[in-house]
Amino acid sequence: MKFKRITIQNFISIKSASLDLDSQGLVLIKGINKDNPSARSNGAGKSSLIEAVVFAIYGRTLRGIKGDSV
Repeated sequence: MKFKRITIQNFISIKSASLDLDSQGLVLIKGINKDNPSARSNGAGKSSLIEAVVFAIYGRTLRGIKGDSV
């Protein structure tokens, strides 16, 4: 199975996002916390992007959150 794109809506800290996953190779995920600039990239939702892919495959996040709790 090969995933080409993931679209995220209201998932953990992400309101809306779409990621192209096809033929990306090695990827660097950087974030900017616009709610609290002093936090720099902490809390910007970088891990939530990965968790959305895991949730799509397994139905739970890396933290074990399932269903409507996300």
